[in-house]
Amino acid sequence: ILAGTGLWQWRLIDFEKNGNTDGVNSLITKMVQYLAVKEEKKLLKVYPNAKQYGIGDNVSLIGELYNQSLDALSGQEINVNLKNADGKVYKHTMTASGSQYRLVLPNLAAGAYQFEAKATIGGVSLTDKGYFTVVGQQKELANLTADFSLLRQLSASTDGEFVPYAAMQSLGQSLLANENLKSVIAEENKLEDLIKFKWLFWLLLSLLSLEWFVRKWAGGY
Repeated sequence: ILAGTGLWQWRLIDFEKNGNTDGVNSLITKMVQYLAVKEEKKLLKVYPNAKQYGIGDNVSLIGELYNQSLDALSGQEINVNLKNADGKVYKHTMTASGSQYRLVLPNLAAGAYQFEAKATIGGVSLTDKGYFTVVGQQKELANLTADFSLLRQLSASTDGEFVPYAAMQSLGQSLLANENLKSVIAEENKLEDLIKFKWLFWLLLSLLSLEWFVRKWAGGY
């Protein structure tokens, strides 16, 4: 709530003194911006442009610094302490880039990293923390193109045969003609108690009952 009168006159006075109404417009904009913030905004904010990176990727940290009026501050010093999974700490300083700050970290080893950023504005110390991970890359995924020369060498060293896709029809004949390939018959003996076969018990009981019934009906008993 703005308690006051003659707000419309502010623009007139501003224009009379400065030739424009930028001062009043800026004041109103900042008031609206301040009131529109639903929760307290961090004055120092440092974050990575991704949560996960691969080996060889450049890790980029982005920093934002504000004063109490939530105006972006440039030309300030933001120090970053980077800690790897072994607990070793590396000290860095972010570089101003327009209204933001940046820190590029190349060639980081695989692992989990934590960072803590610090800045001082008007004698007040500000801190922010974050994390990111660098994951190793499987060698199989580094080159997805088949190495036919290597496949030929592997087949020759293991007494195999390299068959290109165009000659796939000859693969069956080659397998049949290979004397090293022999049919294998496996036999397995397994002993189990008859009591496990409940269906056999009921079958025998039914046959005995049927025999008893037939004999009794025929006068055998």
